[in-house]
Amino acid sequence: MSDQYLGQKMVEEEDLGLFLEAYEEVTGEALRVLARGERPDFICARPMGERVGVELTRPHHDYHTARWDRMFGVIHASNDFDLLDAVSGIVAQKSRKRMSSDWRLRNNTILVIKLVDYAFLSPEWFSEECLADDYASAGFAEIWLADHTELDAYGAARLIGLHPERIWGTHHQPSFHQKPYG
Repeated sequence: MSDQYLGQKMVEEEDLGLFLEAYEEVTGEALRVLARGERPDFICARPMGERVGVELTRPHHDYHTARWDRMFGVIHASNDFDLLDAVSGIVAQKSRKRMSSDWRLRNNTILVIKLVDYAFLSPEWFSEECLADDYASAGFAEIWLADHTELDAYGAARLIGLHPERIWGTHHQPSFHQKPYG
């Protein structure tokens, strides 16, 4: 195994930890890690023992520009609909990969899309009810955006639900009701 691969797996472990903390905060349900691997990245268990996959991904973009922006503390607020278009492309790509023969728990996987370089300008797009159905045909049990743009300030990822409709939108997260950098 290469150092790059090991580093990627370490980042995935950290991202999973942040997701699991936020997921419990938002849903009240603690997921327990059973196994690590590929396709999906993790196998977890719900409190009643049901196994669920967790696949972590992030948008691909100009990495070098984003890296310099992060070093200088710049967080880009993308046009919400442009960012949602990119997210839709990721969901479609992962949906196709989910159909491969080596994908475990194909019909019970949570897709988590990590946002680290770009944040939404506002949550106004949640009022667009027609968008809530856009991800139903992707085949994932749940689809979440994990916004890491405020991670340094609050020590938590903000979850935004995309699918199913019962999790659509932003949720109450006590982690974000404290003083930043506290």
